[in-house]
Amino acid sequence: SQGNVLSGNTDAGIRLRGDDAVIAGNIVGLDAAGANAVANTNDGIIIEGDNATIGGATTNLRNIVSGNAESGIIITAGSNGTTVQNNYVGTNEAGTAARGNLHAGVNDQSGTNTRILDNVVSGNVRSGISISGGTGTVVQGNIVGLNATGTGALGNGSEGINLGAGTSAAIVGGTSVAERNIIS
Repeated sequence: SQGNVLSGNTDAGIRLRGDDAVIAGNIVGLDAAGANAVANTNDGIIIEGDNATIGGATTNLRNIVSGNAESGIIITAGSNGTTVQNNYVGTNEAGTAARGNLHAGVNDQSGTNTRILDNVVSGNVRSGISISGGTGTVVQGNIVGLNATGTGALGNGSEGINLGAGTSAAIVGGTSVAERNIIS
């Protein structure tokens, strides 16, 4: 799915129940201008499969996932190899104002080898990034709790990054500047 506005649905904006899919360039939970919430009543994006890519390595693949009634992006138990990269989760399309999801921005519920890279995850009502029970999750290069330029506060309502019970072999940050997360 690419280039769509997926908002105001009575369930999720996108529910993926397959493998090897790419979800890129969409607005999920906001109006077509990317400015105001038009909430999906469930999560913005639900991943229930393997090797999904949400966003991508370049900014033109960015999804805006904000304003949803539950989490912005949820990776369900049993999902393997999901990559969440270069998205704005909990902000407007410009990354300058909070349009929070009512739960976590990115919620990894026991996924395996999930990669959460280079996103802006700010303005969500609960945690920015929540990992519960996953194995091998990598969280690097994200801006959490700030605007897209990292110059103004757009705090999440709870933890910036939450590593919950049962999480193992997670890597948060790294040794290079590109791998660090900026959390405020």
